[in-house]
Amino acid sequence: MILHLKEFAENSQRPSCRGRESDSRKQHVRERKPYGRQNPDRIRVDHSRSGVTVLELLVAMTMVSFIILVLYQMFDRTQAQMRNAIKQVDQLESGRAMMDIIYRDMTRMIAPPEPGLVSFEIDGDYSAGGLEMAYNTPSNIFYTNKMEALFFNAYDPDATPTNWSGLGYRVAHFADASLPPTNGFGSLYRYETNASRFTRDFRDQFFQAAVSNHVHKIAENIVHFRVNFYADGIITNISANLQVDRGLVGKALPELLEVEIGYIDEETATIARSLGSPAAARNFVAIRPEKVTLFRFQVPIKTPR
Repeated sequence: MILHLKEFAENSQRPSCRGRESDSRKQHVRERKPYGRQNPDRIRVDHSRSGVTVLELLVAMTMVSFIILVLYQMFDRTQAQMRNAIKQVDQLESGRAMMDIIYRDMTRMIAPPEPGLVSFEIDGDYSAGGLEMAYNTPSNIFYTNKMEALFFNAYDPDATPTNWSGLGYRVAHFADASLPPTNGFGSLYRYETNASRFTRDFRDQFFQAAVSNHVHKIAENIVHFRVNFYADGIITNISANLQVDRGLVGKALPELLEVEIGYIDEETATIARSLGSPAAARNFVAIRPEKVTLFRFQVPIKTPR
């Protein structure tokens, strides 16, 4: 009897399997994430990691500002390059327009019907005072720009009855074709008059001081206008009593003409005019040869002599 009571006491002190099973089930239920609405008493929130610090915010703002600045610089540089490209295209279009007009006129050249008259004439002293500009050459040679005046006769059989025409080109003051350029650059004027028969007044009206209303401006900001011609393979001079530099008389016509036109952009010309003094404007343009756009082209003369 005493032995059975002792065994009963020992067994009562041991945890039962049913108790252990119920405890593990409770622990499993406690650890399992409940579905639906959770009990706020069971959720622990770490408030120390729920946002960003002021230092992190300042670093982020600095990086965004730097990126915006870089993008703006790239955009501004692209815009400047685009503006320069458009300016260059406009400059080239102006040069091509001048070249087309002069080329078309020169192909109409014809000798006068009477002997002893000037058929082709270049006056290099009309627009004296060309700029000396140091163009980008290996030897850094200074070249003097020329502003010459050109005259020749033309015949258009389709323009009846005014078949004969006197044509000329000169560089003069941008506001008055009868005055020479004063700032080292000027405007290119085209002279044209016609009649039903040939007359020597064509040349006299072109070279007289008071220019008639037969001139039209075709280009601005010209710093260089020079014409070379070749007759029998060489450049020919006419007699001195005609008071011209180079030309031909009578039935002779040049075989080939070489025309050079140089001009500056409108921005450079505007700054030069705003200086007030012609000497200051000349010096301003003379030290900027990179602003000059130069065209050179040749015109073969196929008119029968």
